[in-house]
Amino acid sequence: MRFFARCFLRFFLCAIFLLFLMLNCMSLCVVAENDIDGAREYIISSLGDRSDSIDIEQFNIQKSQLLPLFTEILKNNPYLFFVDTSAGYRASADGSVLSLYPSYTMTAEEYLVARELCERQISQALTLTEGVENQADIALIIHDYLCLNFSYDESLECDNMYLFFKGGHGTCQGYTYAYMAIMRAAGIECTFAASDTMSHIWNLVRIDGEWYHVDVTWDDYPEKFVSCEYDSFLKSDLTIKSTAHIDWYSPNNISCVSEKYLNTEFDFSLLEFQGTGDANCDGELDVLDMVLCKLQRETLPKNTCFLNIAADIDGDHAITGVDIALIKHRLLS
Repeated sequence: MRFFARCFLRFFLCAIFLLFLMLNCMSLCVVAENDIDGAREYIISSLGDRSDSIDIEQFNIQKSQLLPLFTEILKNNPYLFFVDTSAGYRASADGSVLSLYPSYTMTAEEYLVARELCERQISQALTLTEGVENQADIALIIHDYLCLNFSYDESLECDNMYLFFKGGHGTCQGYTYAYMAIMRAAGIECTFAASDTMSHIWNLVRIDGEWYHVDVTWDDYPEKFVSCEYDSFLKSDLTIKSTAHIDWYSPNNISCVSEKYLNTEFDFSLLEFQGTGDANCDGELDVLDMVLCKLQRETLPKNTCFLNIAADIDGDHAITGVDIALIKHRLLS
């Protein structure tokens, strides 16, 4: 009897021990899985503080997880244009990342100047949406604004929001990050979709609770002065595939299932300002419009101030002294 009691006690203790190990392992797995979100928030905050060394040991991030996480952070945060896309790291023998070592392409002072330029550009774009409440209309106005005022960078050098706004042209990254920043400033959820197969990136935007694809880059036709199409605007996963978008990924693997705008004919509302001289599109022709036209011609990249199409009164696809003279004539008359 005593023998059986001892056996039962040993069995019971072993069972308790195994249960403890099981729970401990499960706990570790949960922490490792869930702390991706914690690591993301911590890295973003540390990059904002320009930290040279970011200790992420507590988040249990593996080496295989680090690059996708860091890439997603940079793609989903357009204001991190001062962070280099490559970074060093230190890992333990079991592959757990201990520290991340980012590098920065700007000084703190340079970044403040660059950020101010971006915020000014975003504010200018948002003036076009004043009084507009419909989210789809806001998405359309910003889409058209970027198509009309910016062009593709064939040199492939302007690949962030700052260079896009500064130079008036950019790669697909420039279009994507600019659209993302403006839409978020308008209070509309917006993120990215990217395809390594295509070497391409575009936007996902949430309109009235549903997600849609928006590819401003592909809707901006460089061979046309009024370069704006809607082949890749507010599309579902199924429809965007028909325009040769393939193998994309996005944060949290967002699905775009709504076909609400499949057969919608979009109005090119910003064309109403074509040739009017109303460079800030406020519905009035005044001295400010003439000043903006002069700035466009003389001191700023031609795409920097509002709609060039409005300032190009004589329709020669350029802002010249003729346009300024015509605006002056209209003001005086």
